[in-house]
Amino acid sequence: MNRTYTKKRNTWLFDDSATAIAEFAIIFPILMTMVLGVYEVGSAIVINQKSIAASQMVADLITRNVTVDDADIDDIVKAAEHVLSPYEIDELGVDILSVQYDENDDPQEVWRETRNMEPREDALTRSTGLGTEGDGAVVVTVRYVYHPAFSSAVIGDVEMEEMAFARGRRTAIVSRD
Repeated sequence: MNRTYTKKRNTWLFDDSATAIAEFAIIFPILMTMVLGVYEVGSAIVINQKSIAASQMVADLITRNVTVDDADIDDIVKAAEHVLSPYEIDELGVDILSVQYDENDDPQEVWRETRNMEPREDALTRSTGLGTEGDGAVVVTVRYVYHPAFSSAVIGDVEMEEMAFARGRRTAIVSRD
C-alpha cells in the first residue's frame, strides 16, 4: 500500500518542478503589456509636451518681429520641427494667425499661414476678448499626429493640438511682407 501511494505521488499531477515556467507563461504577457503601455503613454506625454513648447516657441518667434516674410516663417517652422526632434516631423502641422482688434474690440484677420494641416476654424473667435481697439495678437496652433508603435491597432492614431496666444513685443500688430 505504501508503494502505491509513492507511485501516485510521482505522477505529473503532483510534480511541481515546472510550476515556475507555468507561472511565467501566465504572467509574461501581462507584464509585457504593461511595459509596452508605459512606453506608449510616456512617448505620448513627451510628444504632447514638445507640441506645447513648439506652439509657444513659434508664437514667441513671430511676435519678436515687426514684420515677417516667407523666409522668416520658413525658419520659424523649421525651429518648431527641431523642437519635436527626434520624433517624426512629417506629422507636424502649424497654423499661424495674426489678429488685429477693430473699434468694437472684435478680432480681424491680418494674415494667416498654415503648413501641413487645415486652418483651425475657431482660432479667430478664440482670440475674442484678448485685446481692445488697435491691439493685436498672434494665435499659433500646432497639430501633431502620434502613431503609437505597439498599440496602434487598438487605439489608432492620437491627434494632439495645442494653441498659443502672444502679443507683439515691438509692435501691436505683426505684419507680413
